[in-house]
Amino acid sequence: MRFLFILSLLFLTLDVISQQADAGRDTVVMAEVFPASFTLDASGSTSENPILNYFWVYQNDTIGNDISLEVSISEKQNRFTLIIEDEQGNTDSDIVDIFLGHTTNYNKNRLPLRGNTLPRFVSGMNIAWKDYANDLNEFTPADKEYYKEMFDSITSNGGNAVRWWLHTNGANTPEINTNGFVVGIDLETIQGMKQVLDMAYDEGIVISMCLWSFDMLQNQNQDRSALKLLLTDSVNIQSYVDNALIPVLELLGDHPAVMTWEIFNEPEGMTSRFGWTPDRIEMSDVQRFVNMCAGAIHRNTNQALVSNGAWNIRTNTDVDGFKNYYSKENLIAEGGDQDGYLDFYQVHFYPEHFGPNQSPFHRPASYWELDAPVVIGEFPADTVAGRINPGFSVEKAYELAVHYGYAGIMSWSWSSTSDFNRDFSTTSRGLNAVSELIPDDLVIPADIDIERIPYVLKNITPYRAIVEDISGNEVYLDLKNFFNDEEQGNDLNYSILEVTGETGTIPVIQNDSEVGLEFTDPKPGLTQINFRAADNIGWYAETKSVVLLGSYEGNAQNQAYFKPIYTSTEAFEKFNVYANDGNTATAWESKSYDYDTLVIDLESNLSQNFFSIQWDNLSISTFEFQVSEDSLTWQTIFDETYGLSSEIIYTTNESISGRFLRLLLANSDENRNFKINEITSEFIENNQPPEVIKPIEDLTLQLSNVKNINNYIRFEDIFIDVEHPQYLTFQIENSNDNLVRPLFSIGGVGLTLIFEDDQTGSSVVTVTAVDPFGETVSTSFNIVVEDDFLGIQEELSSIIIYPNPVEKRLTLDMSRQNEIPNQIAIYNSGGQLVDQFQNYNPIKSLDIGDYTPGIYIIQFISDSEKLFKRFIKR
Repeated sequence: MRFLFILSLLFLTLDVISQQADAGRDTVVMAEVFPASFTLDASGSTSENPILNYFWVYQNDTIGNDISLEVSISEKQNRFTLIIEDEQGNTDSDIVDIFLGHTTNYNKNRLPLRGNTLPRFVSGMNIAWKDYANDLNEFTPADKEYYKEMFDSITSNGGNAVRWWLHTNGANTPEINTNGFVVGIDLETIQGMKQVLDMAYDEGIVISMCLWSFDMLQNQNQDRSALKLLLTDSVNIQSYVDNALIPVLELLGDHPAVMTWEIFNEPEGMTSRFGWTPDRIEMSDVQRFVNMCAGAIHRNTNQALVSNGAWNIRTNTDVDGFKNYYSKENLIAEGGDQDGYLDFYQVHFYPEHFGPNQSPFHRPASYWELDAPVVIGEFPADTVAGRINPGFSVEKAYELAVHYGYAGIMSWSWSSTSDFNRDFSTTSRGLNAVSELIPDDLVIPADIDIERIPYVLKNITPYRAIVEDISGNEVYLDLKNFFNDEEQGNDLNYSILEVTGETGTIPVIQNDSEVGLEFTDPKPGLTQINFRAADNIGWYAETKSVVLLGSYEGNAQNQAYFKPIYTSTEAFEKFNVYANDGNTATAWESKSYDYDTLVIDLESNLSQNFFSIQWDNLSISTFEFQVSEDSLTWQTIFDETYGLSSEIIYTTNESISGRFLRLLLANSDENRNFKINEITSEFIENNQPPEVIKPIEDLTLQLSNVKNINNYIRFEDIFIDVEHPQYLTFQIENSNDNLVRPLFSIGGVGLTLIFEDDQTGSSVVTVTAVDPFGETVSTSFNIVVEDDFLGIQEELSSIIIYPNPVEKRLTLDMSRQNEIPNQIAIYNSGGQLVDQFQNYNPIKSLDIGDYTPGIYIIQFISDSEKLFKRFIKR
């Protein structure tokens, strides 16, 4: 019966006809005028038998029965059902949705930048930060290079926009007290924003200035309770508006590189309705915060746009059962500020979290029925192309944003290349695609005069003097020679911000810009001075200089000390005078990496036979050290073939005459600039060999007490060299390596003794000191290790041996030991090995009846220790 049942099923299966209706893919149709026409196509349908009928059904009415059918559509979503029927009456069906969108989103497919004088499509990517939540604390040369590289990359591929996170989680800016009240924001923070905006303006880029993120309530080492109070208390929100936001807007609100002031990044993430943060607030709190900030921005700027970065379209539209929390009506209802509305919407889309029904790449902008332009503020450039849905390239994604009536698109992200945008080349393809479609709609002209920040013309010349030569106060320099401003020239407000150091130097500003130096009990060393030059608005530039005071005492031998020095380039605040200031902790650094030149003027022709260079040798590929009497004809003294270590000492028995020293540098590592700590030049007329100032004491040890000795001697306690004690090198000779190995201790400052196990005997160790000219002096000492078995101290341990004295059988009880010995050795009183065996038992009995009467030592050996016990054999 079971066989017949299976057989009948098989015959039934063979009678089923294979067929599949295919109404085509869901499609978006864009049109200026409605209704629009579209041709339905069933040609992808298949059947084993010939298909006789293609029935097209719309709203329960059959509207045609052809394989293709031209239809007129007027609704934003039009659903058609295809039913196919073969000659035997077998049927199958399929559904297709045709979405109708307005080509320009009813003239909302461009952002009205610069007071609606510059309608533009924004095409770019998220930065989103250089240093997460910390981009505004300081703007360094490294920051400038970072943003320059990014802006260049975006514009060279046709882009015109970035999105930049500012306060982010509130960990660093603005200043907030524990009650959630915003105290203020530093001018340095605002100036950091301006410097990036100015760079963007020059590059033809606009920036979405994203103030906050849901990360305010993430666990990221910020004061979450204070931030929650800021978000939920109207008084605290107003403190942010008054004490941080408005000061920023007064200086930057209408900057022509501002695309928008974006209140939040994905604030839904910190709400009880949608969120994922440890602490949560309500959507009404978000709405009130957005409303109050947007109102302040509209009242305190002339043309700035306000937006908000929604986590998904579902919180930004009222269609399909969703709710637009950010509509003008809903924001004003929660916050009460009539000016607190958004000028356009930003939505994010990640296909791993949301389906096509919430995708800007599957619905035209007009589908969402919004009253303002829509920008796709975030999407993953890589993964949008790597999924079945959407399943298209990044080029297609950028193109669809244009075709579907959106006002812009920005991928995620420059700073997260290990995340969704593994390589900028991915985003670059999308930027180029948009640039080919609408090149004129991307141009951000730099045709407005903007107030520029003062800048540093060049490093401020360090002041150098020998303390013995200082006779009184001096006017050091005029700061007008080192700062400039495009609007005010060098007519700026100069000040000294900070003075650090202990040279007894007091800098003062006199006659508006002159720096005077007052010396009170001057001492050798370094004083750093931080100068600021500010324009009438308050924008400023800062740089440091130094006062270097030297002394003849201890430096008379170095002919290059504090002499005039020149270099081809000089990195910011890495002064060339650091290369001959007698301080190896300071260093000159070049701006260049490939070639540079350093010259020291000894101020007269001098005899020389000793040169030293301390530097970052990894920054050097080749070099030449040269001497000249007239700076025209040069003699190469040594080059990289002599050596390329971190410290080079060169001596010669022949006198070299010259006034100028020159170092020619070359390198192939573009990531490493030249760096020199110190250069010296000396003439040692009668070099004295080093001397032994203290003999090394002989060392005698008992075998039972032998341990390695670190720094048995320090070389500086044994040897002296009149000319160059710091450049002595040392050699070691040893007569018995089987007993002891003398080695250089860590840092090479002394001698460490490493003893071989269970070895006795003697060794003679000889230490030789060698000066830079090859002169030597030696001293020797003896090391003796003696047997002392009878003198071995019994260890305090839990091992028990009995009976003791013993005649025939000795019991070893090791059961109380934490670690049972794995080897046992027995020695007679002369130190000779009598017996040795492996041990595996906590208690062991030994037959010693054949032992000669006398005193014996038992050695118990485990992995971590050695123990000794005595017994007497009768």
